[in-house]
Amino acid sequence: MRILQVKASRGWSCEQAADAFVVDEQTMHSWLRRVDEEGEGALIRITEPVNKFPDFVRYLVKQLKVLLPTMGKARIAQVLARAGLRLGVTTVGLLRPGNDWAGCSSTTIGRRREMGDINPVVGHQAGERISSSSKCSRAP
Repeated sequence: MRILQVKASRGWSCEQAADAFVVDEQTMHSWLRRVDEEGEGALIRITEPVNKFPDFVRYLVKQLKVLLPTMGKARIAQVLARAGLRLGVTTVGLLRPGNDWAGCSSTTIGRRREMGDINPVVGHQAGERISSSSKCSRAP
């Protein structure tokens, strides 16, 4: 958005702005079109959380827990860190088998916690167990 603001304030063409900011001219046209059609927030909306781990990370955590059931969250995090994958202990806990929050990002869970929508201790509303089909459906 800032690039478009600088372009407008200096009266640059798309070609001049693209050269100045080392982006493709088609990208500039695409940004302008999106802002015109959807408004200023169009360029900063993210469809998927940026802090969501890929499925293979969830698979690794689950396999470690299945193969070594006595291994706790901290130990799993340490083993993965030695392999070059740094996960927090809380994140490992969210990705373990049997956790209803395994498909959610930590941002979604944090937002729901702040809104009082979930109990931070048990991870679900009013003591009820959330079905697997509604994992993140109540997120804002």
